Amino acid sequence: MGYNARAPAQSRKCAVTDPTRDLRQARLATLAASLLAALFWAFFNVSKHQPSLAAVNVFAEDPYDAVGSFGVQLAGLAALLSLLRSFRPAPQGFIPARLALVLRSNLVLLIAVAVTLLADGVALIRYADQWTASIAGWRLAGLAGALMALNLLAGWPVLALGRRLGLASGRRSWQGVAVVCVTGVAVLGFYPSAWRQSVPGALFAALLGMVVLFVCTYALAILIFPPTGEPAGDLMDDLAGFYVSAKAHAPAAWGLFSRLERLAEFFWAQALIRALDPRRHPWRLAALAAAGMGSALLMAEVVGEGVPRLNLILVVAAVFITIEGAGVLLGYLLFRQYLGLFRRQPTGQTGNS
Repeated sequence: MGYNARAPAQSRKCAVTDPTRDLRQARLATLAASLLAALFWAFFNVSKHQPSLAAVNVFAEDPYDAVGSFGVQLAGLAALLSLLRSFRPAPQGFIPARLALVLRSNLVLLIAVAVTLLADGVALIRYADQWTASIAGWRLAGLAGALMALNLLAGWPVLALGRRLGLASGRRSWQGVAVVCVTGVAVLGFYPSAWRQSVPGALFAALLGMVVLFVCTYALAILIFPPTGEPAGDLMDDLAGFYVSAKAHAPAAWGLFSRLERLAEFFWAQALIRALDPRRHPWRLAALAAAGMGSALLMAEVVGEGVPRLNLILVVAAVFITIEGAGVLLGYLLFRQYLGLFRRQPTGQTGNS
């Protein structure tokens, strides 16, 4: 086990005292990272559906495809969190401590993209004979390399601002993270491709890719910006802030806001809110989201590829819902506190902070 050479006291001395400048730089970094996430999504889809690229796409099969699929989802969620928090209305002034959550979200986005592109690179090296003879293959590899270069450029301001704010201080375990990442690369490099020919093998390959993506991303994130203390607020605070601001600046929609608030006062609505409150019951809403995401992915597959044969419908449904649901739950387990999704609240307490 290792530790960081910089002490927390030193990082406090280096902390910037200009919140306005920090917020402006965080917003610019967020916009750059979000643009990268959009390009990443476009690359993932084009490489799978553009005919010439799809014909030589050696990372379109699991476990590599699972890494990319969950990488796109994690990067998209992190981008939304960063945009929501960096541009959240703050009538009483922006709380500088929230910058930690903005930068953590950007960091998770960048690492998710990097891990996916690294997995793609492993596939390109492992199956080089399947694409090197094609111009389309070199175009695909060039696009992946260009996206990695853009990832590094987008990551520079995030790391620089995080270091200046002292987010890069704290104890670390370089050895443990190195073992995790090397193990992930080894799994992707030597996974028996023949296992994908059976339903259990294909399911295992997808789950393996999902685990590699989430575990490697989390390990690298907490290494670069180690978690310290309780996050400043959570997602419910952010959404409440936007709601209050929208209500204050949209008098023409007051009737709509009033109807929504009256609707929320009905006993059945209150019972549902209490039952799914993620601060008191952190796993109920996550489980519901996992089932919903799995069902949505299944519907998207059916729309894109057509309805499977009758004897395969249940198998395909079980595979998609199981894999997507497991990914949502694993991601929630690892990143709930790090990204400040929902803070824990004792059952006896009520209200938002």
